[in-house]
Amino acid sequence: MRLGKETGSGTGARRAARPGLPSPQVRRAEPPAPFRIIVLLAGLLLGQVMLYGPSLAGRRILLPLDLLGQPRRYLPLDAKAGPIEPKNLTLGDLVELFEPARRFAVSEMRSGRIPQWAPYQFGGAPFIWPKFSPFLLFECSTGSPLILAWGQLLEALVAGLGMYVFCRKVLGVSFWPGTVAAWCYPLTAFFVLWQGYPTALSVVWLPWLFVAIDRAMQGKAPMDVVWLSVVTCLTLVSGHLDVAGQVLLVGGLYGLWVLWQSRGGLTRAAWRRAGVLGAGFGVGLLLAGPYILPAVEYARSGMRMERRNAGEEDRPPLGLRSLPELALPQIYGASTSPSIRVGELAESETPVAGYSGVLALLVAAPLGLAGRGRRGNGFWVLLSLLGLAWSMDIPGVVSVLRLPGLRMMSHNRLVFATAFGVLSLAALGLENLTQEFAAGLYAWCAYRALHLPAAVSSGLEQSVRQSLAVGVVHDLDGARRAQDWFVTHHAVAAGLSGAGLALWVMLRWRPRSSGVVLACLAAGMLADLAWFGHDRVVQCEPSLYYPRIPALSAIADSAPGRVIGYRCLPASLASATGLNDIRGYDGVDPKRMVELERLASDGWFGGYPYAMTQWLSPRVNVATNGLAQLPPVLDLLGVRYVVFRGNPPPGTRAVYQSPDYWVAINPAVMPRVFVPQRVEVVTDSSTRLERLNLPGFDPRAVGCVETPAAVPEQCRGTGEITSETPTRIDIRLRMNTAGLAVLGDNWDKGWRAYLDGKPVRVLRVDHALRGVIAPAGESKLEFCYEPASFRWGLALFGAALLALFALFARRAFS
Repeated sequence: MRLGKETGSGTGARRAARPGLPSPQVRRAEPPAPFRIIVLLAGLLLGQVMLYGPSLAGRRILLPLDLLGQPRRYLPLDAKAGPIEPKNLTLGDLVELFEPARRFAVSEMRSGRIPQWAPYQFGGAPFIWPKFSPFLLFECSTGSPLILAWGQLLEALVAGLGMYVFCRKVLGVSFWPGTVAAWCYPLTAFFVLWQGYPTALSVVWLPWLFVAIDRAMQGKAPMDVVWLSVVTCLTLVSGHLDVAGQVLLVGGLYGLWVLWQSRGGLTRAAWRRAGVLGAGFGVGLLLAGPYILPAVEYARSGMRMERRNAGEEDRPPLGLRSLPELALPQIYGASTSPSIRVGELAESETPVAGYSGVLALLVAAPLGLAGRGRRGNGFWVLLSLLGLAWSMDIPGVVSVLRLPGLRMMSHNRLVFATAFGVLSLAALGLENLTQEFAAGLYAWCAYRALHLPAAVSSGLEQSVRQSLAVGVVHDLDGARRAQDWFVTHHAVAAGLSGAGLALWVMLRWRPRSSGVVLACLAAGMLADLAWFGHDRVVQCEPSLYYPRIPALSAIADSAPGRVIGYRCLPASLASATGLNDIRGYDGVDPKRMVELERLASDGWFGGYPYAMTQWLSPRVNVATNGLAQLPPVLDLLGVRYVVFRGNPPPGTRAVYQSPDYWVAINPAVMPRVFVPQRVEVVTDSSTRLERLNLPGFDPRAVGCVETPAAVPEQCRGTGEITSETPTRIDIRLRMNTAGLAVLGDNWDKGWRAYLDGKPVRVLRVDHALRGVIAPAGESKLEFCYEPASFRWGLALFGAALLALFALFARRAFS
């Protein structure tokens, strides 16, 4: 459509008066409101149906369940059919971490409890999954995994509607440009590559945060600070805290930009606006206290955070070689079959996650810069560069991001800001529709479609001939399928780039064709993102959803005790059958428990920096009668069952067996509640770990504590658990003498102990377990998980509510 006369709408008038924003563009009268709503929602729904249609219809499950069929994981291998070929090897967290966490949260909520303590890993650990996220709460409304696709749809609707409001209220564009940007936003690479992860959930609120900051900085409505506080809280509780912090960082920079653009100097009005911004963020932080404080407290006890504090980087900068991925995401291949990834990191951890479409980046966004108000658009350019700063290793910026506090975040994920900045400029470009473009990308893509990189054209076949697997490529047919993938995707990229070049030529030689160009460009942007996302979505048959494993079910029906896999069954998967693994994976790795477990490792796999015990394999000897001998530390930790894959060795009888599974039992396992005969004080951690690792160490004979304990030289007694929930354990003690009663669960400062109703001190025993000093005689011991951090969080939440109520009352009665 051609741009006609201005309608005189409030949006356009406000845009003209606002400092730092582009001048209002002339536009035709807009469609009626019902039509606008229907078109906006229809486009958002269509985009999600294109990507997730089978799962929304209930025919598939939006999980990479095919990964469970990989050797050593979960599904029994069919000797005739072989392992299931996975679509994407990088999505293991969805089935090994987040879906078990969701299932646990569902069970706790159905029991009327807030999920706070996860007993199924690490001998128990704080449950810091974003349980207050509105999106995850929706997904916990039922135990069925079919809800996952509808949760994805909800996220897309919130993100898309936020982008539309942002484009209209902040950028001031007309209906169609705002609608196209809203359709595109939930389809950008960050949401596609991080689909199913809490990582992306805070980014859903980014456009809403900009709108709230924009309104608050105008200083016209006192209630705007309430809106900013609520959006800040939703940003913090929805997903991972490091990404939420980055979203708020980006929002704070926008607020400072608006202050600078006002050009009024440090006036009273400027200070008032800055105060409103700070108050909104501050109250939002208080509202999110029940989630933030326990998560931060637990993270501080983790091995991963300790390494980050020391300066270790999980994903260091990649340098300028990563920049082409922003425009050509398939330049280094993909993580999905049949392609291979020849880059250093998975796509989601590179600039690929900032991909908003080649047409948006190289056609629509430059159009946004070409129109009036270029100076005001500078923030979106700077925002786009900031998102890439870490990946590109930009000097100065990277140094700032490495400062204490900031270095706790994964800055490679800042590329979400790049996608948002580019899409904002694209919305303005659709409004402007003027100026020029270079054909270099088209020529490069066309060349690469005909001449593949050496690593793909010849290197793959050489590796296969040397019997070396490269990702999902195991044979010559797989190598050729991967080569065909590269050819196809480079050809498609060349086609998209050529279409962009054609649009530029049309604008240059036929300026009156802007309406046709707008329609073609909008369709191309959506097709571009749909093409990017369609083969990166993994949807699987419901039959693959954690089917019953008879050997594991037999363990669940037998004597209680923890399990560990021998070079198989990574942490948390055993929870699908109701079992508790001594290993764990939660992104924190509680330091003391990890140190204790690693004493028993056979060194088969050293572990990932972010998951040190996920694949930990124990030193074990199995007798012919199926009895296992484990290191004493695993006896101490209550490991009763060792799970193996395949068939037992000839002459060895398995305690439990089913296809591709067999189980050995540890007869020396300690009861979960026990009383060591002697108590020794060992204050030094290294000395204590060395003692616990001695071959002759007997945890029944001696318990190591860190502070003096008043007990006899010889202690005798027993204990048994009478009832328990994840956050409460009742124990009956029968002590012949006073002594140290030990519970073989992970120690955490949130646990409180009550002996016959009176509070007693919880000691840290044997480096990572918890125990109390009990007197002679029979008594009742209760362990209750009552973290002070959660109580303080509730108090801060209440204070924030009172502040918001006071503000509301002031507005209502003024």
